[in-house]
Formats: sequence, C-alpha cells, structure tokens
Amino acid sequence: MSSVPAQPGLDIKASSDKWLKWILVPLLILAAISLRFAGLNFVSIDIHDFLLDWYNKLATNGFAALREPFSNYTPPYLYLLFVVTQTVGFIPKVAAMKLLSICFDFLNAFLVYKILKIRYPQGATALIGAVVFLLLPTILLNSAYWGQSDGIYTFFLLACLFFLMKDRPFLAMIFLGISFSFKAQAVFLGPLVLLLIVKKKIPWFYLGVVPLVYALMMIPAALAGRPIIELLTIYAGQAGTYHTLSEHAPNLYLFIPNTLYTPVLLIGLITTVLIALTWTAIYARKLKEFTPQTILLCALVSVAFMPFFLPKMHDRYFYPAEVFSFVAAFYFPNMWLLALGYQLVSGLVYYVVLTASAMPVDPALAGSILIFGAFINTALTGFVFWKQWRLIDSKTSL
Repeated sequence: MSSVPAQPGLDIKASSDKWLKWILVPLLILAAISLRFAGLNFVSIDIHDFLLDWYNKLATNGFAALREPFSNYTPPYLYLLFVVTQTVGFIPKVAAMKLLSICFDFLNAFLVYKILKIRYPQGATALIGAVVFLLLPTILLNSAYWGQSDGIYTFFLLACLFFLMKDRPFLAMIFLGISFSFKAQAVFLGPLVLLLIVKKKIPWFYLGVVPLVYALMMIPAALAGRPIIELLTIYAGQAGTYHTLSEHAPNLYLFIPNTLYTPVLLIGLITTVLIALTWTAIYARKLKEFTPQTILLCALVSVAFMPFFLPKMHDRYFYPAEVFSFVAAFYFPNMWLLALGYQLVSGLVYYVVLTASAMPVDPALAGSILIFGAFINTALTGFVFWKQWRLIDSKTSL
C-alpha cells in the first residue's frame, strides 16, 4: 500500500524540526520518565494481592515454578516476570515489576511513531505524536502506578495493525497470535480480521497462525512440567473466575444487577456476535478499497465496540481503544474528541480503582463515578459508529 499523503494543515512544519527534535522532544521524554519514576513505589491492590505473590514464587522456585498454575495469567507474561526476578536484591520488587510494563510503554511509543510515519512521512509530526503518547494519563497510570500489563498485549496488537496497514497479513497474524498468548482481549481486533478475510485481504487459512503461535508460546511452560491441556484451556478457566457482569468496566452492564448474571451473560454474548457480524457485513459491502486509513478506522471501531457490548469486562479493557483512538486522531483530526473521551472515561475508572488502593472509597461515590463514565462511554461508542459511517459514506479518500 502506498503512503497516504499528509494534509498540509496538519503536518508540523519542517522549519521547526530542529527545535522540536532537539529541545521539545527530549524535554517531553524526560517528563514522561520522571512521571513514571514518581509512581514506582505506589502499591496497587492488584500488586499487593496477586503480582507480588507471583514474583515471589518465581524468585524462590525459578522457572520450574511454571509447572504449577499459581497464576491466572498465561505463561508468556510469567516468562517476562521471571526475567524481572533476576534483578532481586538490587531493584525493589514493586519497581522491577512496573519497569517491565514501562518498557512496553516506550515500545508502544515506537510503534505509534511507525504508524504515524505512514501518514506523515516528512516532518516531526510522527515523532511528536509518539512522545505525546507517553504522556497520556491512562498510559502512565496503567504501567507506573497500577503495574498492569495491558501495554504488553497492546504492543503486539499495534504491531498487527501496523503490518495490516503495510499489507503484510502473515506477519500481522503472527503478532496477533503473540498478543492472544498474553491476553484473550486480543480478540477485540477480531471483527477487523473477519472483515479483511471477507474482503480477501487476509487469506482465510492465515487464521490458523493465531492458535499455532499461541501453542508455540506455551512450549516453555510445558517443558517446565505443566500439562499441555491446562495450557491450552487457560482462558476457559479465566472465564469462570469472576461471576459479575462488569468488573468496573464502563459499559451498559453496570446498570444490570448480577442476580441476572446467567441469562444476561448469554444474551450479551449472542448480541455481541450479532453486532460484529452485522458490522462486518455492512462494511464488506460499503468498502471498495482498503487504505491504511481505512484499516486504522476499522481497527478502532473493532476495539471500541467489543468491550462495550461484551459482558464480564474489566476496568482496563478499553486500553486498546485509548491507544487506537489517539493514533486515529492524527489521521482524522476531527476525532480528537474521541481520543480525549477515552482518556476521560478510563481516567474516571482508574481514579476509583487506584484511590481504593490507597484509602477507603465511599461505595456510593465510586458507583456514581463509574456510572458517569458508562454514560460517556455509551456516547463515545455511538460517536465512533457514526463517525465511521460518515467518513466512509462521504466517499472521502480513505
């Protein structure tokens, strides 16, 4: 695919490149690093209740600990956590775990740069966008304060997106498989993949690459002694861990009581599948060609509506939408409202969860904040559907 020419009004002028590259960019990177180091000592509930135990298990028993199901995460994250335990004694445990996630913040920034470079091959726009990405509040809070690993699987989703935009579907499926081996949430990109298969942009048999890569990523744990059946069914076990329709996820399931868990779970799953299939059918007819812009737009819609309509979603599951909407704002300047909206919605959720890690939180206040976030997210989901329809229906060159 050919590069999409930048719109002159959006590109950062070449005359200011030197000042941007040698003064502003280093200052912003320094700020991003400083803000992350400021959060290294913060102990979130998840670190206290889960990650520290996993770290200690690996630090004590070494790689052989992977023979046991001591974590509800898949082994690839535990491989990385094992590497981190080699710093025990000279890097504090909490800081070491967070540094792993922070490294992926910077790797994600690199991929943001590469994707923006398709749109802005000249000038400093791509570089500035990558650096500003590091300063997004939810990206910062997720890694440096919460200590979560969402940036890891999203890194491979971004790599998948990049190679789809470059018309290299085989590599894209490899990275999708790696992402899926870290987190089941990689399936949020599923509707886009299905659309591209229907449009014959991805050969249908490339789908087999995803489970194959997943299986290959399980081999080290299998060699450590964990039964292969357990490794291949981890996500089935995860599905039964929580019996709530929404784990602080800002979607419509916040408004439904958990007493209706079983019927609503089934209805929610069926509804999501139907919406995904309908969306695929509509845009398989409407879209005649796929440019990098088209693929990015469809990817954003995919990762936005999947966690919104699916039940049993968690507080952090809109992380890919936060990242993709930021990138899309550089391709479609009138979509900055969407990127800011996702920062607001997830920021409200993060406030509730991270505040609860430091002090008691009034349940009524927390509930009100989450409901407010769900209302905003409902508007954002409608906006992203409407915006995709308008952009594609307007016959704008995508």
